[in-house]
Amino acid sequence: MDTVKLLELATPYLEKNDFGVEHTKRVFATAKQNFPVKKECEELALTSIILHDIGGSTVKEQYEKGPQIAKELLKKLGCPDGFIKQVCEIISTHHEHPENPSEPFRILYDSDKIVMFTREEYAFYNARKDFDWNKIIALIYSRQGKQLAEHMLAQRRKDQKLLHDKVLRRKRTFFKQIQQHGDNFSYIIADEDTKEAAVVDSSFNAEEIINLLSVEKLDLKYVINTHGHSDHTAGNTELTSIFPAKIVAHKLSRVNFDVAVEDGDLLTVGRIQIKVIHTPGHTVDSICLLVDNEKLLTGDTLFVGECGRTDLAGGSSKSMYDSLFNKLMKLDDAVEVYPGHDYGVKTSSTIGEEKKFNYTLQPRSLKDFIEFMAEP
Repeated sequence: MDTVKLLELATPYLEKNDFGVEHTKRVFATAKQNFPVKKECEELALTSIILHDIGGSTVKEQYEKGPQIAKELLKKLGCPDGFIKQVCEIISTHHEHPENPSEPFRILYDSDKIVMFTREEYAFYNARKDFDWNKIIALIYSRQGKQLAEHMLAQRRKDQKLLHDKVLRRKRTFFKQIQQHGDNFSYIIADEDTKEAAVVDSSFNAEEIINLLSVEKLDLKYVINTHGHSDHTAGNTELTSIFPAKIVAHKLSRVNFDVAVEDGDLLTVGRIQIKVIHTPGHTVDSICLLVDNEKLLTGDTLFVGECGRTDLAGGSSKSMYDSLFNKLMKLDDAVEVYPGHDYGVKTSSTIGEEKKFNYTLQPRSLKDFIEFMAEP
């Protein structure tokens, strides 16, 4: 029997079922991996597995329509009538539980039950009210099958617990983009459970930042500068005069700071992790901040639809090229981009969107990029 050809013929029918043809493939693989079968029974067992759900999703459909469809398909493959009759008998009874089943029936039955414990199917059955997994295990004929099902059930329950614990541990993050005066953005990042907070680029937005910190009852731990230009650091003194926060900047920065950082450093705010990415180009001390691998605060390195200028003191188009193409564009496309200025058609973006729509990020050689950045 050409089981590959048979599965190909059966697939259009099997795809109409709850789990589609993938269920049949899982049953087939389970049987092959766990239940050695006598050579004289192998063809009947594997054929019955491929065709057991051919009639539809319900037991009634499988019993009433299955044998006729199976007969048609097997005749196309030139199978003898006696063999077809045996297959149809198994298909029309495979949900029953006889005391002394044939080996092909037992292998199909046990494999079909074991597949219920797989990651792909477990949740479907487990969602049913009062579903009893131990009853399913008791129905399995072979000791080996019972042990496998018990092991898989323990693993599924372990997976459930891990997922539950992960949900309980999930951080509640407060994130706010602030624009009170001009086109500069400031940001507040906070752990809502611990109340620890960080401000990124205080700018001209200190009044609104102070108000939000008070309303949300947040404890300001850091004031982080993405670079030393005064339009980004203007509110530092006001914030640190009210809150016991430390100013954070790259070690090459010329502004007054308490904590020096460099590429790859991690800052923690409650359970939130902020990774420092050194991105020189606009200035030598420019940094971007990757928040929990989800949000990227880019300062004046990358804007929505633009990149930072490199013609000011400390600027370098060569460094900007490296920062953009060898660092930021290597991040996942889903990472959200939050710039230092409101220069774009919208206030935030993603790495994927910037790769696609930002004209400054179109593929260029270093030489071409330097020439491009020198254009007026």
